[in-house]
Amino acid sequence: MAEEPFNRISRIKKPQMVDLIVEQLQNAILDGKLPVGAKLPPERELAAMLGVSRASLREALKAAALMGWVEIRPGEGSFVSKATAEKILQPLSYILMFDRESVKDLMELRAILEVETTGLAASRRTEESLEEIRQTMKRMEESASQDVERFLDYDMLFHKYVDEAAHNPVLAKTNLILRGLLREANRRVARLSEGRMTAIESHHQIFDAIERRDEAQARAAATMHLKIVEGFILSKEKE
Repeated sequence: MAEEPFNRISRIKKPQMVDLIVEQLQNAILDGKLPVGAKLPPERELAAMLGVSRASLREALKAAALMGWVEIRPGEGSFVSKATAEKILQPLSYILMFDRESVKDLMELRAILEVETTGLAASRRTEESLEEIRQTMKRMEESASQDVERFLDYDMLFHKYVDEAAHNPVLAKTNLILRGLLREANRRVARLSEGRMTAIESHHQIFDAIERRDEAQARAAATMHLKIVEGFILSKEKE
């Protein structure tokens, strides 16, 4: 069995409650029982300690990772994340993760935040951040006819670099969460050749505005891009 500090985590009475597992981990981190950088025990062992199923624990760890409390490193395990201002996003990310009924509402929230972020990117971007966006857009185009998953990865990376160019970590994290929640919906759109080509065109418009440092045009391009994406997503939802 694991040694301190992990044996100080209380046993959970209701294994089916994923939110209780997340809450237990959060409390242990906030109380300092699980120090930053600490590696969590193996999945089987931690599940036994908490008195929950491995399936419930796995879902809880995914939720905790999405909220920024833990970091899951493939092949290495799960680690306690560094405490940052991103933790204020925990209530939002938790609610959205377990209430995905309204894709339209998620898209509306994404538009409110991402449009402003794109405008900030146009005014705050550096030559280095601009080059990151440019190279990612190029790779996105190259993957459009080859691999849908790779295309989606570069799509996410494009927006991530735009977020970083805005130099607001909280906005960047919020946008990342929202895009993650919408990934499956975006995947259905990306399977369409028309969806991929339209995305590439609108990404070019966003990039051009950021390159020119045109905040108004950057916001307009982001608004149009998200309206197009929402149209594709909602049309697929009806099928």
